[in-house]
Amino acid sequence: MKTLHFCFFTLSLSLIALVCCDKKDDDNNIVNATYSTGDLDETWNLAGLCTGDSPHQTPGWYYSQITFSSDGNFVFNDPVTDSEGSNSFTPTVSSPMEISADGIIGHVDLLNFHGALSSSKDVMIAHFTGAIGNTNSVSGYNLIIFLKKDDFYTIADLNGTWEGISLVCGDSPEQYAGWSYGQMRISDGILSFTTPEYNSEGHISDITWTATLNINNEGVVTFEEDNSIRAILNKTKNMLIFTFTSSEEPGGDSHGVAGHTLIVSTKTEGQYSQHDLTGSWENIIISSGDSPSQTPGWSHCNYTIDSEGYLTFNSPVKDNEGCSVTPTQEDPLVISSDGIVTYNTEPADAYGVINLSKDIVVFKGTGGLSINCVYGYSLQFSMKR
Repeated sequence: MKTLHFCFFTLSLSLIALVCCDKKDDDNNIVNATYSTGDLDETWNLAGLCTGDSPHQTPGWYYSQITFSSDGNFVFNDPVTDSEGSNSFTPTVSSPMEISADGIIGHVDLLNFHGALSSSKDVMIAHFTGAIGNTNSVSGYNLIIFLKKDDFYTIADLNGTWEGISLVCGDSPEQYAGWSYGQMRISDGILSFTTPEYNSEGHISDITWTATLNINNEGVVTFEEDNSIRAILNKTKNMLIFTFTSSEEPGGDSHGVAGHTLIVSTKTEGQYSQHDLTGSWENIIISSGDSPSQTPGWSHCNYTIDSEGYLTFNSPVKDNEGCSVTPTQEDPLVISSDGIVTYNTEPADAYGVINLSKDIVVFKGTGGLSINCVYGYSLQFSMKR
């Protein structure tokens, strides 16, 4: 089989901001956006990755679709389909999504649910513990991504250059956790790879095969060659989220990174500068791996990046292991003209890509605060406030 490798309480009125005052900078990017539950009032596709170790957790991926009303209440339009084969359970929800004036989202019915809405207001990203679907199926430490759906899609919406960063989870020896990244080009529905793929095992792969893509009016992308690979496209049409499972053994095509996979692909055909990193960012992080070498889980924090790329943490990094640490970061972040974000002196320690809206940076990484905290292969979303 050919595979891609990149491998819910009611909000008080005092927290609700009127959506009238979004400000833009000199480059027409939204800054200091204001938020309310009315921003959610549309249909959203969702995809998630669940990490952890069996038997306590069941790692895997899942997807579904929901529709919000303006008060934050929502319903599932479809059952939750997951990597364990569950596709008949449709959750019922009795409490609304909450959203603060600065775009932080939460929900009382999902344990440790914490996330953020993008300033473009068509991407929500959050973490939580448990299961969104059948509790006897995929369950554990969750990263969940909501993409607001447009009314109409065509295959031309996929055209462009996309930077993909993936996180793979699962239990060895059946799966091999890790990350990977690479660049692809889509033109008239044909996907091809324009750079090698790099993964957490240190392997560099030249991928020569191509794929034919289709997209329906729900924003769901499928592959003619392999119907197990699925993606969703957001309303502004600059982010694709893929879910699938690959099963190659180490030494095969995946070279040691294979399993339940979520790929975040970001269209990067803009012009970028250091100014695009300046501001306050909310960070949602999910980590995969196998204990005892890694400690899968989620974490979050908030930091500010100054004009030279130096980070100041405005809140501790908090994780599901109970850790709360305020790091220091002496190496500034820099951004290339094509939107790649790295550390200045140690670029191998971080690799990220900023989206066309310049309000989300997606990073891959290895490590954590300490071995006693969440620690492993990570996928991080920094969302500008």
